[in-house]
Amino acid sequence: MASWENWHHLRQIMDPPFSKEGVPNFFWTVTEATEMLLKRWHEIAERGEPIDVVDEMKLLSFSMISRFIFGEDLTQETSEGRGAISFLMSYVQNSILAVIDIPPSIPTPRNRRFHAATRELGAFVARHVEARRRNPDAELRDLIGHLLQVQDQNGRGMTDAEIRDNVLATFVAGQQMTGLILAWCWYRLSQRPEAEERLHSELKEVLGGRTPSLEDVPRFNYTRRVIEETMRLYPTVWIQARIASRDDEIGGIHVPKGATVALIQYLTHRHPEFWENPESFDPDRLLPDRVEGIPRYAYFPFGGGKRKCIGNKYTLFALLVAIGTLAQHFRVRVKPDHPVQPIAVAAIQPRYGLPATLERR
Repeated sequence: MASWENWHHLRQIMDPPFSKEGVPNFFWTVTEATEMLLKRWHEIAERGEPIDVVDEMKLLSFSMISRFIFGEDLTQETSEGRGAISFLMSYVQNSILAVIDIPPSIPTPRNRRFHAATRELGAFVARHVEARRRNPDAELRDLIGHLLQVQDQNGRGMTDAEIRDNVLATFVAGQQMTGLILAWCWYRLSQRPEAEERLHSELKEVLGGRTPSLEDVPRFNYTRRVIEETMRLYPTVWIQARIASRDDEIGGIHVPKGATVALIQYLTHRHPEFWENPESFDPDRLLPDRVEGIPRYAYFPFGGGKRKCIGNKYTLFALLVAIGTLAQHFRVRVKPDHPVQPIAVAAIQPRYGLPATLERR
């Protein structure tokens, strides 16, 4: 089967849970994970302990994505596996940027670790797929349950290998990205009291102290801009690569067929030709009247075109609910004198973490 045909077949099957209509069916995965973290934060605040915002938000996103995929929280069962996931993400990104392309088949220490991490996580996913096949009557409330039963328009379903590979890709990407966006969001809010106050005012007006519901999410106007501005400065994926399917020319530069073309969101999102004061955190820059005239792909945190990240709607949904829930109870105070240095590894993350304290509201 040709590459395009195979991608189209898999996209048809994978799309429903991630679509605008499908995401509400997974509302529970976000609310349960967030409520669990909220309880944890109350206990931490009671003891007066500091936190690392990056670790806390990665824990939250891992809890969300494991519920979404497997139907249960696996933060304890797979605590060691999170290290393997982080390594796989950095391996892929570093391969894109490598000056010398060393094929995975060459047994370098890094490649051996890559294969070990892939086997570890692949076996973990395969065990869960097999368990669900043995229990076909289980409630369909997760991604694996959907993939085991759905078929494309030609009546073709997914093989176990296809399910394993696509679940693994969703698992690896999902647990990293949502957590890092949230971490950067807390950091920027801690630096901008006026933005934080506006967010709190909106949450008070929309929610009045209760947990967000599905009906509340479209009313988060400023909160959404806070998140989208965070993704402008710290996009979910900071670089994407595409392979030219034919000879082309871009800006007077010849691009031969088969060449790898890198699209760098991190630089584009901060380009002064497109953005006024691009390094500043200004959620209102994304108001409709202020984005008029800005090129379509001056902002593309989830990529674009037919291969736009399939999880973009679920991710934004999860971010809104997480911030909407936690910010009603706590202010996150990042240590004022802590050096914050973004580095590009698997994603844009703080080199030295984000140590902080929790301040009850």
